[in-house]
Amino acid sequence: MRLLLALAALLPSAVLAEEAGGELMEPLAGGRVVEIFLGLFAVLLLIGVIAWVVRRMPGLTRSADGSMRVIAGIPVGQRERILLVEVGDEQLVVGVAPGRVELLHHLQEPVSSSTPQEGAGSDFARRLHERLQRLRGQQ
Repeated sequence: MRLLLALAALLPSAVLAEEAGGELMEPLAGGRVVEIFLGLFAVLLLIGVIAWVVRRMPGLTRSADGSMRVIAGIPVGQRERILLVEVGDEQLVVGVAPGRVELLHHLQEPVSSSTPQEGAGSDFARRLHERLQRLRGQQ
């Protein structure tokens, strides 16, 4: 029964093709190739933009249970960084380079991450930091 319905659905397209004089459009003819490549380029560009945005947004790469987070980080080279990482109640200073992560120091006394350091930025930076803290508290 389903086979008959499928064949009946294809029948009008066969009739229309015969009425058009058998002139079916070649899938890779003329401007169709350009359209196919433009569509492919657009999809690849969209994937690249999404990947870039995900890598640049620090809040998207958190651990599932929130037990581990990056408190602060500074670049020390083109591809090297020093990060202050909080794991549970402990804070660690780690060096990160391509293909390598190394513990630099285990802090005995946790660094307060709730307020920015003196002289660390302008009034705007302080207000932005406070707003982010309030947003994190709501989650």
